[in-house]
Amino acid sequence: MPFASFAVPSLPPAPAPPTTCYLLPTTYYLHPPPTGSRPTYYLLPIHTYYLTPPYPMFNLDKIRTIPIEEVANALGIEVRHHKCNCFLHEYKHPSLTFNVSENLWYCFSCGKGGSTINLVMAKENLGFIEACRWLSEQFNIEEDISLTKQIKPMPKPRTTPSLPKAQPTNDYLPALYLSRCQSGRNTFCWSMVQSGILTADQMEEAVARYHLGATHDGGVIFWQVDEQQQVHEGKVMQYRPDGHRSQSHAPYTITSVLKRRGQLPKSHHATRCLFGLHLISKHARHEDGQPIAIVESEKTAVICSLLIPRAIWMATGGMNNLHAELFTPFQGSGYRIILFPDTDPEGKAYALWRKHAAEISSKTGLAIYTSDILERLSTPDQKERKIDLVELLLESKTSNTMDA
Repeated sequence: MPFASFAVPSLPPAPAPPTTCYLLPTTYYLHPPPTGSRPTYYLLPIHTYYLTPPYPMFNLDKIRTIPIEEVANALGIEVRHHKCNCFLHEYKHPSLTFNVSENLWYCFSCGKGGSTINLVMAKENLGFIEACRWLSEQFNIEEDISLTKQIKPMPKPRTTPSLPKAQPTNDYLPALYLSRCQSGRNTFCWSMVQSGILTADQMEEAVARYHLGATHDGGVIFWQVDEQQQVHEGKVMQYRPDGHRSQSHAPYTITSVLKRRGQLPKSHHATRCLFGLHLISKHARHEDGQPIAIVESEKTAVICSLLIPRAIWMATGGMNNLHAELFTPFQGSGYRIILFPDTDPEGKAYALWRKHAAEISSKTGLAIYTSDILERLSTPDQKERKIDLVELLLESKTSNTMDA
């Protein structure tokens, strides 16, 4: 195939191109010189494009379908009951799990995971090409040169981005996000069941009740949906196998991601509401005197809704998020509202929420009571650890504290 050679003056003419070629659709491009060579360039049609040395054409479909636990055994990883200790850190409990149905692995402690290729890359400290070669040789998967026929020409660059645009109304997110993201396949749900705090059936019930969602990397989405079923925001967090939030993954919001991707306008202003507020639209007023119970964390609200179902459980999302505007939907409803702040050695959370409760009651006329149950029943060690209501329930092995 003819080609044009452009050589810098006073340098020898360009050498002939290699004979090994992978055929691709015709498009012209300027080929740079190999590393360390003299500055000579070829103007070649892409249908004579070559790679020197030519990379093997790995059969990625077959490589990715090798049973994940067989790959682990070949790597010297001891797997028991689809679990093992993670080789990436010194956590002494089996935090790495294998999903044999989807042929994936995931560590609840460090958050690493992926396919068979990712497992080899992580365990052997190899690059993508080397990991594919290791798997091909280990499991006798031949290279498939015919795969080059499947390569398609690159599309022309778009002048405008092709991101789908969400159409929020009055600064609310589209309700379809709830149904699209709702899933128990996240680190929060897995850790609750794995640690024995909740059963699988209870977790499934909680996912449906609070519209719990999941991100592609296993984060849980705690949606803030109001009493009119309008979606205000979604908060994403990662959890460790022991049921506590991962400190190595900072929480973030769904609107921040959508703005960064261009799927929401920069002018979009996310308003806040209580996590679980949507539940009051499903309950009649004064139903058996059922109170509203408000805690700090979404995790606590979810668990308490199953351990103490005689209350409607909601969460502010943090100690400093107790504001008067969050209580507007309760005005005129007749609900009895009980606050359960976390404990601490100085009692700061209790004092702060009690102060805010008095201020909000005077503004709204609502009956708001701040429970001192954690202040009364927590030990000095528990206060030092700043436990919440769920931890008090689990550590005391009783659910009768609600009556106190």
